[in-house]
Amino acid sequence: MWIDFPSTSPSGGGEWLELGGVKGAVSNNILTDNPQGSAYINWKGHFFAYSFYDTTNGVHYHEGKVGSANPTGTHTYQIDRDFSASNQTRWRALVDGSVAYYLTTSSVTSDTSKYSSAVAISFGIESSDNTYTFTNGTTIDSVYTLPATTSTWTLYQGGTSSLDHDTYNGMASSWQPFDGVNNSASFTHN
Repeated sequence: MWIDFPSTSPSGGGEWLELGGVKGAVSNNILTDNPQGSAYINWKGHFFAYSFYDTTNGVHYHEGKVGSANPTGTHTYQIDRDFSASNQTRWRALVDGSVAYYLTTSSVTSDTSKYSSAVAISFGIESSDNTYTFTNGTTIDSVYTLPATTSTWTLYQGGTSSLDHDTYNGMASSWQPFDGVNNSASFTHN
């Protein structure tokens, strides 16, 4: 899942936080700025990534493994502001209810004001092969948001959600809006 911030990058590049599962190449060290080549390892597990733009230093992209390798079963992912932080510019990435990573935005950019709340949330599966190793019919359900106007997590009740999938290889996605009980997204492939 991704949460997006208003971008000020002249190239139009996104500014976001991402948390999820991966089976493939991921940076071995989340502290590596704009990782290249040998910084990557094969990883099957949870990961966290982020991209920020700073007018002084340009785009900062980081990604890395979090948690244990080869997790099984169902997992929960949560990204939220850490209101216990004194300056409240720290975000938390939680996997299965446990903090997997803290990100203090002032450590990667001098312009922290735009990171006080997200402007969008997306869910999806990214794949670069046509043999899809994810289970056909994989779902995301019980999507909650923490609106800026309240301090209570709320089941997302919007009619649509942004879904990311690679259609060029026959992958598809669908969003089931809030039905009074739940909401969900499903992902299928050939």
